Amino acid sequence: MRGLAMKVLVCDDHQLLAEALASVLRRRGDVVTVTTNPQQAVSAAVDTGPDVVLMDRSFPDGDGILAERELLEGAPATRVIMLSGHTDPVSVRAALDAGARGFLRKDAALGLIMEAVDAVVRGELVIDPLLLRTPTRPPSALVNPLTAREQEVLQRIVEGQSTQSMAPAMNVSYSTARTHTQNLLMKLGVHTQLEAAAFAVRHGLVEPFEGDGRVTGHGLSVAGKPIPRPRPSPEV
Repeated sequence: MRGLAMKVLVCDDHQLLAEALASVLRRRGDVVTVTTNPQQAVSAAVDTGPDVVLMDRSFPDGDGILAERELLEGAPATRVIMLSGHTDPVSVRAALDAGARGFLRKDAALGLIMEAVDAVVRGELVIDPLLLRTPTRPPSALVNPLTAREQEVLQRIVEGQSTQSMAPAMNVSYSTARTHTQNLLMKLGVHTQLEAAAFAVRHGLVEPFEGDGRVTGHGLSVAGKPIPRPRPSPEV
């Protein structure tokens, strides 16, 4: 059962799509504001402080990612989900780097978009599952390559495993698993396992898999669908 109604701002220059999204959101009890250009969205977000913004990537008179940055400066508690017809890795990476908590194709099913709205409010990162099947190039900033164990730990984090649960699966002690995790976070330049999972998905550091594209408190959750296990690695 859903909790209290959320405030959702929809920004898309395609009026029919914007109104269709707004209609579905209102039917489930959410309070919805519709805007048709990025500057309207920024002003409305700063004024009303929505829980979630569904933002188009491209506009005839503006850029959704630039607007996203400005919007989050004025309404930092708002979660932005980018809707885009551009599914290239550069667009996904740019949106996430700007602070988006979700990236979905514009032709995604309405049910998936509604689930994404609820998920980002819970603190999850949602990426369209089709986008996860095409990894991007690893960042040049990753100067120190990952060891086989660190790569396995990263894969397990993305699969949603905690340090405590991955230790027996890797046949190592909790202390050893924690050390591998700490070394991994240091190399990626992040502070939490959630950030590591988002970084891995964003830069294609893990094998693509069939999943629901949701990053939870530990990694990508799979909503009941099996995902490949990482290949065995020698102990280091």
